[in-house]
Amino acid sequence: ILKQFRTVKKNISIPVFSLVSPDSKGYYHWIIEELPKLKYFEKFIRPYEKNVKILIDANIPKWKIETLRLLGYTYPSDFLHHDDQGVNYSDFIYCSPIYYNSRSAFNRKALIWLKNKMLKKIKDKEKPVKQVKRIYITRSDAKSKKIINKIELIKELKKYGFKIYKLSSMNFIKKIKLFYQAEIIVGSHGAGLLHSLFSKNCKIIELFSEGKKPNMYHALSIIFKNSYSSIVCKNSLKRNCKDIYVNIKKLLNIIKN
Repeated sequence: ILKQFRTVKKNISIPVFSLVSPDSKGYYHWIIEELPKLKYFEKFIRPYEKNVKILIDANIPKWKIETLRLLGYTYPSDFLHHDDQGVNYSDFIYCSPIYYNSRSAFNRKALIWLKNKMLKKIKDKEKPVKQVKRIYITRSDAKSKKIINKIELIKELKKYGFKIYKLSSMNFIKKIKLFYQAEIIVGSHGAGLLHSLFSKNCKIIELFSEGKKPNMYHALSIIFKNSYSSIVCKNSLKRNCKDIYVNIKKLLNIIKN
């Protein structure tokens, strides 16, 4: 409550369209929940508001800039960084959330718009890369949700033609190309699988730990006509450890069928 009465240190008089939310700094939330709002900005706001700026978080990472440029925006001239230390916006435009009831009930049209616009930009300017059909997304650099039997898992996947990728070492365009070309994608539940929105006619296999099983990537698969399967994996016996043990036989049966 006290934050609502903080001293105003800055006044912004130009119109701003906000892509700032409690979750907008997160990778998944930025791409799935914030960027699709630009579809409605371009249709309902930009044609009627002169000198409008898009409001984004301060100190944005390189990957955010990549996503904005793929949508045809010029950074930094099209944007204004939000300062949360007491700012008064005289003309603040906010788009309501583009998911419905839950974060796995997506705005289909907005996500398709996002996909098509980014793919067109890449096809127009980027050279093709070597096609990879079968992809395993490793979380070897993650702090949690690692695969306990990863050595055995990778050994078996390679027998079936899988290539191993660590998404954190790739730029955004390379990630899009990778998922766009794939026929089968295997990965643990996490933000990396959101790139499946750039896939089509692809088999998505998601690995879960025991417990809650979110369904956002199943929902994305329906929208973008990918098949979807999941495996609930046994948790580590160590206390407060979220690492998992994959049933390799079960996974290979899904891959083969």
